[in-house]
Amino acid sequence: MRRYLLTAFGADKLVRIERVKASVAKAERDPIAQKTVLHLESAPVFTKQLNKGKGIVFDFDINSSGDQLPMESSHKDKLRHQILRQERERVLSQG
Repeated sequence: MRRYLLTAFGADKLVRIERVKASVAKAERDPIAQKTVLHLESAPVFTKQLNKGKGIVFDFDINSSGDQLPMESSHKDKLRHQILRQERERVLSQG
């Protein structure tokens, strides 16, 4: 914005100043515009893809249509066996 204002002269400069004031005032009211325009950060990215291969992802939307995939039974069995094995080892090590 600074360069935009410095390159203008005369009446054109006054018009540009008003444009910058208006855009800054508009950006101050919008949190996403604050990040992208005033703070020069990238805009946030929202996704509905829940299964990214990183484990369990929680969706707290009660009204969701059930886009998430159910956990495979073999994966449930592996987790169950791992938990039982860890618990058994913990009990045996205690006494």
